[in-house]
Amino acid sequence: MEEQGAHADSLPAQPAGRERRWHVCHPQMKTVLLTRPLDDEDRVPGLLALAGVEVLRAPMIHFAPAPDEPALLAALADASDVDAVLLTSARAIASVQGHLPQDASVVTLAARTREKAVAAGLHVLPVRDAVDGDDLALAMMEHFGSLAGLRFLMVRSDVAEPAIITALRDQGALVEDVVGYRTLPATKVHDDVMARLQARGVDAVVCMSPSAVRALVALVPHALLDAVTRAAPGKTTAAAWEDAGLPAHV
Repeated sequence: MEEQGAHADSLPAQPAGRERRWHVCHPQMKTVLLTRPLDDEDRVPGLLALAGVEVLRAPMIHFAPAPDEPALLAALADASDVDAVLLTSARAIASVQGHLPQDASVVTLAARTREKAVAAGLHVLPVRDAVDGDDLALAMMEHFGSLAGLRFLMVRSDVAEPAIITALRDQGALVEDVVGYRTLPATKVHDDVMARLQARGVDAVVCMSPSAVRALVALVPHALLDAVTRAAPGKTTAAAWEDAGLPAHV
């Protein structure tokens, strides 16, 4: 993925969408640090391992229940009244599972999210895969036609920067957003990972969200991160690297 290196020639057949990004990378990249939570299902470690890349893990975020569960449940109970519920992450899907009315329709961001939503028994509309919020708004316009007056419910993290909400509202859609879960920063980088960074034993670091970038930058000295290739899956994460004074390379 945005859900995203190793040399293209050493990887299996190139996948579509955001995972294709992993095929564009320097052949000398031998060790990559991933910052996603350890319990996230992710194809990236497997792709890197197949390419002979050593994968280090340093989760920079973890998740907690919604801060206002009654508000979340109330919004979900009324989901039959909206044209679609927007679920752009696996965590968002988990937060609504068992609480959405059976006739509620769902829009997801990409193939992996759609697979999880279908496996959870949700009714997923056939909206094409998108690479980010702006692209998802375009995909929804292709599916619905005019978005003016349509109603959507966005289930998001408490720290999300949902460009999709702005993009949909710009098209005249009525968008309600509700916090489905909290994203909390890590408070420490494990000593062995920090030692590898200090020894210049890491070639690249991958952050899949702005919150992961902010947590990493708060815990690792700027000079150590400046010495590695920095990867981001999309515009908002790349912007977080830029804000930290460490522009993303990939």
